[in-house]
Amino acid sequence: MILELSATFRGHPMDGVKMSLPDGYRAVIVEEGKRPLSEDAERKFQVSGGFKEIIYWNWDKKPSRNDNLAKSLVWMDIAEAIHGD
Repeated sequence: MILELSATFRGHPMDGVKMSLPDGYRAVIVEEGKRPLSEDAERKFQVSGGFKEIIYWNWDKKPSRNDNLAKSLVWMDIAEAIHGD
């Protein structure tokens, strides 16, 4: 079952859908530690969280399988089938 959502943003109607990332994938949130004073110095980042689902919003039409984000998630599975071990 696909969960369809609706909301408004600054008075504009929006339609959304909850999408799961493909098996084996996880999105991560990274945060930068103390920023160095020099641009040439090494910067350090740390993973602070992650998620397996996203909510994708469209303001001018209902989300569909033909949207670029939906196609890219399907492509991950196709690419794995073609190029996987």
